[in-house]
Amino acid sequence: MERRSVQHKHMNMHSTNFHPVLVVSHGYEPIYERGFCNGLSDCGFKFMLVSSDGTDYAGLRPGTPTLNLRRGQDTKRPSWQKGGNLIRYHATLLWHVMRTRPRTLHVIGLLSPPLLTGVLGGLWFRLFCGTYALTVHDLLPHDRATWMNKVLFHWSFRIATTLVVHTPRVRQALI
Repeated sequence: MERRSVQHKHMNMHSTNFHPVLVVSHGYEPIYERGFCNGLSDCGFKFMLVSSDGTDYAGLRPGTPTLNLRRGQDTKRPSWQKGGNLIRYHATLLWHVMRTRPRTLHVIGLLSPPLLTGVLGGLWFRLFCGTYALTVHDLLPHDRATWMNKVLFHWSFRIATTLVVHTPRVRQALI
């Protein structure tokens, strides 16, 4: 079952449609995205999910506001289409954040590519959001433990104003 995104032309703190928390998953695992957002809904948080065509709209709590900036993530597309979609998505996301200036932006998904989403995106979010929160699933992606990724992820974590971790091990490693 597909649900259309809620589109807000001018979202600001004085608008009745203002959502103080913008949740960004970057298209990360629909089951995690759904669970995270349903938890926020169950606790009464007012937020908007930046979604994709892969979002489990039917599994979200009724009335969950979404904004489909990511659109399609078909793995069978040619590389140039994937790259073009990724550039368009990030440009649209950055423009949306600059225009709406959410009180809190929480990235719950993967930081890939880390220079674009972790470092440059993180700096943009710090500039235009009150709080930039980042969920740290792992210190490094499982298959990408290169020295460059270590540097990029280190800076990605340092840029965020708040880090949310899943385990005491990850928390201790970040201290």
